[in-house]
Amino acid sequence: MDSRKRGPRHSRRIGPRFRRLSTRCRFECPVCGKPAPRYDRRELRTWRHLDTMQFKTYLIASLPRVECKEHGIQTVKVSWCEPGSDSLFCLKRFAITVLLAARVQAKAASLLRLSPSQIHDLMERSVSRGPSRRDRDEKLPHLSLDRRASNKATTISLY
Repeated sequence: MDSRKRGPRHSRRIGPRFRRLSTRCRFECPVCGKPAPRYDRRELRTWRHLDTMQFKTYLIASLPRVECKEHGIQTVKVSWCEPGSDSLFCLKRFAITVLLAARVQAKAASLLRLSPSQIHDLMERSVSRGPSRRDRDEKLPHLSLDRRASNKATTISLY
C-alpha cells in the first residue's frame, strides 16, 4: 500500500499499487457478467474510508474498464462501494449506526466529519435500499398508520 499525507491536516490517502495489467487480462462485464477484455483505466477516483487513528482516510484507485461485445465500454464493479458512491460500505454502516444513536443529522455529521449533504445522501441511499431487500411475499406482522395534516393537504403514511 502506498501511504502519503496530502491535503488538509489530519488526513491520510491510501491506494493500492497496481502493476501494469496486460490487455489480455480479462474481467467481467458489469452488465451481463460475461468475460471481456480490458479496454483501459479510468481516471483516479477517491472514496472515503473509516477514519484511522483520527485521520480522515481515503482509498484512491484507477478502475479498469472492459470492452463488452454487447454493452460496449463499461467500468468494472468493485466490491467496496455502490456505483456512483463516494464512500465505502464500512463507512456507511458506521454512519448509519451513529445516525441512529445521535438522532440529529448535524450532530452525526460533526462526529463523522462529513458534510450535511453527504449525510443526507447516505440516508437517501439507505432508505431506498431498504424496500428492495424486503421479501414482498412476506406478511407484515403489524401495520402502522400515520396521518399528518397541514393547511392544504392531508398525508397518510403506511409503515
